[in-house]
Amino acid sequence: MSKRWLVAWAVGLAAAICVPAWAKPSGPLPPGRSAFGRLRAGAAKVAITPTSPVWMGGWGENRMMEGVHDDVWARALYLTDGRTQLVLVGLDLVGLMKTDQAPILEAVASEVGTNVFMTNTHTHSGPDVIGLWGPDEETPGWDADYIAYAQGRIIEAILQAKANAQPAKLYCGSAMTTPEDRIAWNANERWFQADSPPWESGRGRGPQDYEVAVMRVATRPEVESEAPQTIATVFNFACHPEVAGGNHQDMTVWKYISSDIGNYAYDQVEQAVGGVTIWLQGGCGAMVTVDIPSSERNWTSCERIGRALGERILEGVAGAELERNPQIACASTELNVPLYNHYLYYAMVTGLVRGGPGRIADNSASPIGKGVLTRVSMIRIGELQLACTPGEIYPKIALNIKRSILSAPHRMVLGLCQDELGYILYPADYGTSEYEYETTMCVGPTIGLAVEAGLQEALANLP
Repeated sequence: MSKRWLVAWAVGLAAAICVPAWAKPSGPLPPGRSAFGRLRAGAAKVAITPTSPVWMGGWGENRMMEGVHDDVWARALYLTDGRTQLVLVGLDLVGLMKTDQAPILEAVASEVGTNVFMTNTHTHSGPDVIGLWGPDEETPGWDADYIAYAQGRIIEAILQAKANAQPAKLYCGSAMTTPEDRIAWNANERWFQADSPPWESGRGRGPQDYEVAVMRVATRPEVESEAPQTIATVFNFACHPEVAGGNHQDMTVWKYISSDIGNYAYDQVEQAVGGVTIWLQGGCGAMVTVDIPSSERNWTSCERIGRALGERILEGVAGAELERNPQIACASTELNVPLYNHYLYYAMVTGLVRGGPGRIADNSASPIGKGVLTRVSMIRIGELQLACTPGEIYPKIALNIKRSILSAPHRMVLGLCQDELGYILYPADYGTSEYEYETTMCVGPTIGLAVEAGLQEALANLP
């Protein structure tokens, strides 16, 4: 061994062992600092309001829009910790299907990577992008031109969010709604578990998730004396936004495009703290709806509920805690869910439901030999965990995910994320008289358990 080689080897070994002090974190990381670099974030909102009449989604067929009360939106947040890029998108749509999200993901992959998660608020006053609410039960309600237009606008929102990225800090918090707020309630059953955690404090009105989980993203000024400015406020709450969409008598309400209670919640928060407000829908399935009688389904009630929700979001923002190490990680599990629902199979293979033929696969566990392809995902942002589920997830399942699968101090369960597969139920409730309607809009009795198992696998695979 030459002396020169030995010296080079020794220097290299010393460099590997004796990491300089500046390269090692000492004590708490400074605000907005992750293990890989400083957090950067940007947000954008782009209207996806139809520019010509379309069929509207939810509450029945033959509902052609007659006007626009307020815009529906694509609202996007871009985050990077220096290693991993992440985009969260809230869409004011009844449910953009997996196959219609695919072209968007492909279009933005070179700019933002593959960790793009689109959720649907499930407003029943938005366009029918699924197909179930056309002029009759046999005619699709989806409009190919509108869907292509919306896809282009969603891509624009995602790319704008990245273009707006700047040094950022992240805060997590939550607030609790109460039955007295009259925001949301579970119309299906009266169930309550005495030893339930705080987010399940319905006093007999459950199962229902009463928590409003909040993530505030703010600028990180170079000058300490400057106050951080809000980039985005992300909130996770479970409720069908269907005040206007549920009024069959008043055509000035029922046939008008609107983001429903989201419109007023967005305004309430943005007027107070600025930035872009993004709704990530929670466990609203079977059947968490607005807490008003049908006689009060009007714009006045819509505003009251939306602003009441906005106040709870702002309460969560006010108490939010700084995340000192907002490291980002994502993992997904692909599912082939056994298909039991003959009507849904027919609707998918005939094109009544969008993108059906492209997501049907063989499945020996299904009584008709077929399964539906979908996906679940887990996201970690510092001490916040997000579980992404592909439909209107039953509150019992959403609460069980929070209680038994997620373990971080801050938790969100996202419904209608990456897909819209109808109601996600447990086997014990599928086919029962209490859940007769929900069963007709469900893939099959095993989907709830499949989602939970898939999330467990994704959690184990988080880097």
